[in-house]
Amino acid sequence: NFVEDSDNRQTIFLHAQKYIMILVGKWYIGFPNRTVNRIYKTYSLFVEAYFVLMTQQILISAIYYRKCPERTMELICYYIQYSNSNICSLMSKRKTIKAVFNHIIDHERQYISQPRGDIYLKYTKLNLKVVKFFVVLTVIAAVIWYIIAVKNTFSAKIDALCIVKKALNYQIWYPYNLYNNYFWITLLADVLIYICVVSVHIYNKITPVSFLIYILGQVKILQEMIRCIEKDANDIQSRMDNGSHDKAVFVAINKCATKHQEVIRLMTLIDIGCKEIVLISFFTNSLELAAYAIKLLTEEEVFGALRTIAVICTTIAQLFIFFWFANEVKVESAAISDIIYYETDWLNYGNLARRHLSLMMMRSQRPLTISAAAIGDMSLDTFNRVSQYDPSNPCFVIFW
Repeated sequence: NFVEDSDNRQTIFLHAQKYIMILVGKWYIGFPNRTVNRIYKTYSLFVEAYFVLMTQQILISAIYYRKCPERTMELICYYIQYSNSNICSLMSKRKTIKAVFNHIIDHERQYISQPRGDIYLKYTKLNLKVVKFFVVLTVIAAVIWYIIAVKNTFSAKIDALCIVKKALNYQIWYPYNLYNNYFWITLLADVLIYICVVSVHIYNKITPVSFLIYILGQVKILQEMIRCIEKDANDIQSRMDNGSHDKAVFVAINKCATKHQEVIRLMTLIDIGCKEIVLISFFTNSLELAAYAIKLLTEEEVFGALRTIAVICTTIAQLFIFFWFANEVKVESAAISDIIYYETDWLNYGNLARRHLSLMMMRSQRPLTISAAAIGDMSLDTFNRVSQYDPSNPCFVIFW
């Protein structure tokens, strides 16, 4: 079913993201009621301010507990991870990101009503599955981490340098005596930080992936349009008054070219909006993996190692999924030229039609990709390159 929004705009592709975006204060579309919209904007500002404030409080705590190595290492891991989420979350408010969301919502009715709407729905379902996978994977890792962290507080050794407060995941220093007199406030803050962190993390990770799935679906629709040029031309000719077949073919090819331009413009918009986020995520994820790897080596208990492994595996899996879909977009967009050459009767078309197809073939030689400055295009080749032991490779140095 369609989800009704503030100005009768509707979306099924973003159905899963909508609730996550609402939770983290990033639902840009708004609500029909103005009062609800004002309340929601206040809530959105509160979530951002609270997340930034608590992230800096973790840094202060790391400095305060600097004489306790175990505590300091864990707080540094938190700070790196949460700073990454903060930066990416704030950058996602840019106009280019909002423009992509608006494009998806504004064009959805048009795509579904087209003859190839089943392809759009197929990738809508794929997006839903990927979002669910991200949510389940992240929540499982987060729950494992939180439960084991809280469990360890009941068995941890307490000394003057490493004071451990029971039932708290975040052993954060506060400027007030909240632990003893107002412990429930500290406990509530502990839970709220974690819910906020997990929600923002999910939103940051699924947004670029959902954009890639959307583009992949559009490329697949374009491929099918090219394969069906003759069929579409016959339908167009049947509706034309004394229209020639060559003219009908040109109209069908012109629709393909227009669609190709639309996909290229949208991918450019996604690249502009996401490349800094991807670059920052790449660096900070590398730092996160390094920090958690060091923490894993210093773990003395099985449960402590288990929670660290859960976070590492989740981070690697999320990176791989992003690279996978980025690679799929790259491969499928480059395949357009092969489809035109091998699966159409382009040699027998008119000069103008052949010219349009030639331009499409030339443009598709430059595949659609998301870039990240010095890292290059995001694809499985990049993922493999940074994972291989090659000290001479700058990407290897960046990753490790």
